[in-house]
Amino acid sequence: MKRVLITGASGFVGKHLVRHFLDLHWHVTGLGTSSTHPDVQESNKFRWVSADTTRPGPWQAHVPNADVLINLAGRNIFKRWTNAYKRPFMTPGYSPPEIWWMPWCLTNRSIS
Repeated sequence: MKRVLITGASGFVGKHLVRHFLDLHWHVTGLGTSSTHPDVQESNKFRWVSADTTRPGPWQAHVPNADVLINLAGRNIFKRWTNAYKRPFMTPGYSPPEIWWMPWCLTNRSIS
């Protein structure tokens, strides 16, 4: 059985991808900051993991089990882009979370 892990699974695109992969009978693990997925209940084919992917944590144990990883985690673009909201992106040396954890995924998972 194929397994997909989707970070940002409760966002607009993520919700649609969760449904798409479930319709294809894949096992889906969704990650997000909310306590539950807004549309899908846990089942034998769907697992929800509430986590902040900008920080190391137990959520990382799900990464090596995935055949496919889709990273949609990020800032909500529908918020008002004030100077305070944009500041982290403008800070010299700012590094999005996927920069540090993607190498961890690649070095701990054989690709065939």
